[in-house]
Amino acid sequence: MALEEGLRLLRGGVDELGEQRQGQKHRRDDDNPSAEDDQSRHQTEAGDHASSHNYKTGRLNGTLAFSKHRCANSTVDKEFDCLRRILNYGVQLGLIKRNPLLGTKGLKNESRREIWLTKPEIERLLGCADSWLRNLIEFRVLTGARPTEANMFGQANVDLRRGEIWLHTLKKRTNLVVKRYFEIASLGPRFQALLQRLTPHPVTGLYFYNNETGKPYEIDSIDRVFVKVRHAAKLDHVTPYDLRGTFAMHRAMVVKNFRQLQTEMGHSNPMSIQSYLDEAGRFRKADSIFADASDVAALDTEASGKEIGR
Repeated sequence: MALEEGLRLLRGGVDELGEQRQGQKHRRDDDNPSAEDDQSRHQTEAGDHASSHNYKTGRLNGTLAFSKHRCANSTVDKEFDCLRRILNYGVQLGLIKRNPLLGTKGLKNESRREIWLTKPEIERLLGCADSWLRNLIEFRVLTGARPTEANMFGQANVDLRRGEIWLHTLKKRTNLVVKRYFEIASLGPRFQALLQRLTPHPVTGLYFYNNETGKPYEIDSIDRVFVKVRHAAKLDHVTPYDLRGTFAMHRAMVVKNFRQLQTEMGHSNPMSIQSYLDEAGRFRKADSIFADASDVAALDTEASGKEIGR
């Protein structure tokens, strides 16, 4: 694979350059490696083995293409673009002769903004889930929380005195940790009832955890169970990611303030926010799961969400 070859070439070039700069006169004796060298070699081989299993190759318009297991195609494109830049820099430094990723394309990016659940579909999906997954699905639909954000939600994220909750968001481009705040009243009585049902872990305070281990549910495990639940609900086209899109659409039906919706979603791209608002214009507020929020009338002009970075 081009990816593995590129990593191997770059790794070899950096190692060679390091040896030159350190002025080493003796090369490693490959016939009698030390225990430390042998362990390092096995770790490298294990990493290469894992890489080959995370990615798979295919043909797209006659060009070699890559996709990553359980990963959006857009994320694959970003990873390959980063690696392509690194390898180009390696060519400039003379570490490698060529960039094996030039001309390599990712798979087609398919937008899922048009895939979201209506109120009856939400109820159908929840009705097929066990209580632990039902609460988690409902939470993600009502808050737009990403998988990791939902898993890390606990007592510390709730301020009943101020009537607020907040979600932790990591901005990948800036590595800035941001808190997205919501007024509990603006999320409606359904969310308030959910919050009362949730029982925090006695030690960690987290709301969504495995009763046997006390640890947060693994995202892969959640996704595997979700596949069975969506099949039982006859919603096979829906993915866990679409729960966030469902929040965005239902929220856009009642929130007409562009900045507020962008803040509540934690999106930096304004185009995605506008697409939700445009699509939501075809529906009534009564079609939204947030239609019965006590301050829904104020959501058109006032921002219940706020974002604070640190």
